[in-house]
Amino acid sequence: MKLVLEEEHHTVLREELACWDGYVSSALMAVESVRACARFGPARGRGR
Repeated sequence: MKLVLEEEHHTVLREELACWDGYVSSALMAVESVRACARFGPARGRGR
């Protein structure tokens, strides 16, 4: 799993996800990527 944004506990999350199978991390990514990026709004992704 590639973490989109470096957050406070990203190292711990990366270590934990290394033990999970691919399906679970894909399901987590579907939820967490939207949550993490939503805080920064649409302009953040366009380099504004």
